[in-house]
Amino acid sequence: MNPVQLQRVMTGVVTLVLVMLTGCVATPPVEKMSSATQLCDGSGCSTVAPHNAQASLERIKALLASGLAVDFKTCETRPSESNCASDDIGFFVMGGPIPGRGALKGLSILSATSGTTGQLDLRIAMSPTFLGTPMACSHGDATVTVDVQGKVVLDLKSTYCNWAIVGNTFNTVSIAFDRIDMSTRKMQGYYSVGVAGTGNGKGSGYLSMVIPDNRIGRQAEAELNSFRRAELVGTAGLIALPTPTAKLADRRVALVLGNSAYRRLPLDNTRNDALAMQAALSQAGFDVSFALDGDFSAMSAAVRSFLSKAQNASVSLIYYAGHGVEINGRNFLVAIDADIVSPENVLSHSIDVTELIATLGTVTRSTKILILDACRDNPFPERFKRQQQGLAQIEAPIETFIAFSTSPGKVAEDGDGANSPYTRVLAKKIVEPGVTLEALFRDVRKAVVEDTRGRQTPWENTSLTSEVRMVAANTKDARP
Repeated sequence: MNPVQLQRVMTGVVTLVLVMLTGCVATPPVEKMSSATQLCDGSGCSTVAPHNAQASLERIKALLASGLAVDFKTCETRPSESNCASDDIGFFVMGGPIPGRGALKGLSILSATSGTTGQLDLRIAMSPTFLGTPMACSHGDATVTVDVQGKVVLDLKSTYCNWAIVGNTFNTVSIAFDRIDMSTRKMQGYYSVGVAGTGNGKGSGYLSMVIPDNRIGRQAEAELNSFRRAELVGTAGLIALPTPTAKLADRRVALVLGNSAYRRLPLDNTRNDALAMQAALSQAGFDVSFALDGDFSAMSAAVRSFLSKAQNASVSLIYYAGHGVEINGRNFLVAIDADIVSPENVLSHSIDVTELIATLGTVTRSTKILILDACRDNPFPERFKRQQQGLAQIEAPIETFIAFSTSPGKVAEDGDGANSPYTRVLAKKIVEPGVTLEALFRDVRKAVVEDTRGRQTPWENTSLTSEVRMVAANTKDARP
């Protein structure tokens, strides 16, 4: 081997060692774009720019929100081509005990909400493989932003994945979109992937992905719009609410709703779940109102009474266990007198969650918490179903914390015991002193994922601006 050849070998060895020791960070894909993102529809394309960034993000959010909780493929292609050159996007793991090719087969957008100004917040599920074998990954948080040059960029925060005994973190997943077509639902752009942990690697290229469309048909939508909808609290009802007294420093109120005795499709555990939460919240110091197996009239009366209490409370919490269904992107809490398989009857005998949150936000500006252990499958005829199961995402208005027993678009388990896996853990955790609300639900999520072996992942959406603790520190029992 001559000196030149030896130098090349040594250079390669040093490079490989550095990769193994320090991990890999791929080149930011935004640097590969020479111009701003093109946002297209059937009538043509427009250039994204700082002055129209917010409007562009809202259009992108609408595209993503209409395809939630449905898996879709990511594939390698070229900027000038529309066909895929492969059925995934790849990266190569060079460090670690087992080198080899990894791939990102697809994604699923679980939620798409408006974050701070100039940003979308996403919850994403990835479907990666290593050496052709699926990897198990936690759900990841991502943002979509528009930079000063009008480039739309998706950045995924570090997400842990496991393959056999090998654990890796996707520390870099970034996509800079140069074209987003609203009519074909295709998003294309430059990507980079970086992994670190047991093995280190990276990959980059140009990808294409088509966002699924899980909207119902126009005819079914028109039919739904013709149905009479129940009104929870109209304008006259809001005016009739008593004038709030001075807000108490630490007056916390809760409403627990539990429905099980449905005429069709009765539920086994929801009665027990509601009783468990009533006891836990009382122990945590809440003034708890309770309604069990209520028809729509009883549920509405319970909510109206609760709204009066919430006006001068520091924290207002609503917990619901029972049938919850999604109808064309909105969620409904179903009363026991509803015909659960008829969307027309459900609309007239159910509480619209969006209306509930908006009404609660009207009567109080203090902390609002909504907990839904109600993510059962949609029992409606096929024409009224979107492709996703379970409940739809809900955006949290200011000072609101919303918790689902499972991810949007997924179905929760009822469990084998007296309580659902979610409420069983929540009722225990909620009385622990000194724990912030976010930490509490993070612990609940971890426990439920473990108990269900990954089949169920609780999810939260928050717009709280300060820390909230359910029980004060160093307090075993918060009851007065």
